[in-house]
Amino acid sequence: MSSLFYHFDAQIPVPRFKGRTTILFTSAKKLIPRTAAEELKRIFAEAYAPSNTIFIGLEDSITEVSDLIASDELNHVHIPIEQRKTSHFIFNKKGELRNTTGSRGLVSQKIASALRRQGLSTIFRRRNGLMKSGESYHYVKPSGGHSSEFLRPGNVLLQGSEVDFIASWILKYFQCQPPAIYTDTASITPVAYAASVLANRLEITATSQTISSFGSYDGLREGSEFSVEHSALVLISASTSGGLERRIPEWGGSKENVVTLFSIASENSALCNLQYDEELNPNGIHSVKTYTAYECPMCAAGSLPVTIAGDSFLPETPEPELKLLKRTDQPRWQSSILKAIEGKHVCSCHTPPYNGGERDYPLHLDLSPLCKGNEFSEHFEVSFLRILRLGVDVIIHLPDPASTTLANTAADKYKAWSHSDPHVLQADSNLDDKLDEIHGEKGELLDVIVIASCAAAGFSLLSVSRSLRNCSGHIGYFIALALPAEQEAFKQFSSNLGLRNDEKGKNPVEVVWRGSLPKLGFGQSSSWEKEAKWLKEVADSRSLPKILQDRSNLLNDPSKRKRGLIGDSFLPSVKNNILELAKNFAFHKCEENSSLTQADVFFVVCSMLHELRAKKGDGGLQQSMNSHALLDPGNFDRFNDSVLQAALLRSATSSELAYNTHGLASRRMAGLIQRLIDRRADPEGEALPEFLLAIVTRRMTLAQPELEKLAEALEAVSKGDEYLATFQLSLSQMLGGD
Repeated sequence: MSSLFYHFDAQIPVPRFKGRTTILFTSAKKLIPRTAAEELKRIFAEAYAPSNTIFIGLEDSITEVSDLIASDELNHVHIPIEQRKTSHFIFNKKGELRNTTGSRGLVSQKIASALRRQGLSTIFRRRNGLMKSGESYHYVKPSGGHSSEFLRPGNVLLQGSEVDFIASWILKYFQCQPPAIYTDTASITPVAYAASVLANRLEITATSQTISSFGSYDGLREGSEFSVEHSALVLISASTSGGLERRIPEWGGSKENVVTLFSIASENSALCNLQYDEELNPNGIHSVKTYTAYECPMCAAGSLPVTIAGDSFLPETPEPELKLLKRTDQPRWQSSILKAIEGKHVCSCHTPPYNGGERDYPLHLDLSPLCKGNEFSEHFEVSFLRILRLGVDVIIHLPDPASTTLANTAADKYKAWSHSDPHVLQADSNLDDKLDEIHGEKGELLDVIVIASCAAAGFSLLSVSRSLRNCSGHIGYFIALALPAEQEAFKQFSSNLGLRNDEKGKNPVEVVWRGSLPKLGFGQSSSWEKEAKWLKEVADSRSLPKILQDRSNLLNDPSKRKRGLIGDSFLPSVKNNILELAKNFAFHKCEENSSLTQADVFFVVCSMLHELRAKKGDGGLQQSMNSHALLDPGNFDRFNDSVLQAALLRSATSSELAYNTHGLASRRMAGLIQRLIDRRADPEGEALPEFLLAIVTRRMTLAQPELEKLAEALEAVSKGDEYLATFQLSLSQMLGGD
């Protein structure tokens, strides 16, 4: 291992350095000619003779290096260097690269850029700084982007002379006398320490700098105490987008003092742009593609997203574990909600947004049927009594239909109890003006109740809370159904609603039902969005059979599904029969036949899987660097009701159905689908189209041999059946057929 010299071969884009040029860098202040010559002999032991040689050192070692070049020691060890084709460059006290031979002026920007980019790129490649994922997993970077490749400079900082070479290019940033150096990760602090030592050695700075790490994007989250002195130097390890670099000025730093070591975003402020350049970096990286979670094709194909966590080493993809669901996995909170919503058509799928949003709701709950009459009295009246009090001035409700109905019903009840007529306001852009008007008329603080039929993250309620800060006395919050993605987040937002700035205690927050659901979109396109996209792609190349044409019209026309998909959430059977829930549904006890809809069952399964993903330890569905959980194919045998099977397929994430990562599971799932093909006309095979849809939309992935066998089996039975033939043709195209 080289201790004195760092060497690499470069292509310098000027006629003078035509041919192969070997670069030899040393940061040593003192050189013993015999020792240095022996090390150079080891370096050139297996190398071709270069056309040119460039020695690079620091200004305080100019004599040492010059003497070495001129000494007989190099001839003594038979190093293939021609003295007349040897140059000596140095980093001066301004951090500039100067030529001490020939013209003895500053090295041109073009030559310096080539040396810097090719030199740092060589280190990056030599030490495996570009981490590439396997077929079954990919990386989620600290910025949140998904990629099959990840730049990790922490891997490359192993050799002292290489670290000093990187640090030498940072010396010019010490002209502003930085009081401190901040790094985005602790893994690159060796570069910061080396640069500080060299700057002090060359007397660029008189004092040492405080060096600390701020933890990349996590250190810049809202609420972080991190701040940067304006003249401080900030080192960023690597970037593919420049996003972290742009955020530093928000925390007090100067963008002129932000240095990215390795980048494929731009040359600006990056020591090394790793991108390929015919002149300046002919051995660079051609591209590293990054996707959002919503658009990631690897997630869509079932690849496991492995999160980059801090400076920890990233292991190979973990061996998948198969999760077999049990009745005891069902959350306890579901039973009371299911009893209340059964037969009421509360749940719907792929529902158009009521508030003008851009994306449909994969799952939407409209509690309107429970918000008036006997249903209100049964479910909500007692809870309202706990927060209603004499003197309520204003009832504020969220803009959804159920919240509106709840507010009007509550107002009617309150008038009957107190003979008072409270104002009923909708939480919209005019809320502040209306509150100011009512507050002015009353001349004192208002007593307010805020009503939400459903709450997830609680942002709308927190917005109302801000509007009430200067005009409210007592405030009570009523939430019929809370379905946060994370229970801890709900506790925090609930606590925030309860906070007051006076001595009146906490604001009461009344929640009737509390459960848990994934965030909108579930981190990927919903199964209905992918289904609609697949149907459009098919329709662009050939005509759709009537079953799928009707389905495409339904999915793409909001007017046909104003309330969303309820009993038609899933594809019909091969015989074009609507999938119906059989008797004795596994997750809901009822005396007679269940009246739960397809959307209700999706709600049950979706929330159950979501809670299993948050479960720590054995028995959960957590996906991390150390664990990969798959839904055991045996689940579809254990729960063989077609509606439940479809709900499982639609609720699962692509990584939970990535059977291509587990050979046995892939074969078992293929065997199950083969059985459904054989029994496609029987009740047991009614969900076959849903399994095939999961495959052609790449939400479920099987190993190549299993896919080929299924394609053959499907081709044998799809003649004369346009419905199945459509899936067969898509599957054939996936496998590279016509």
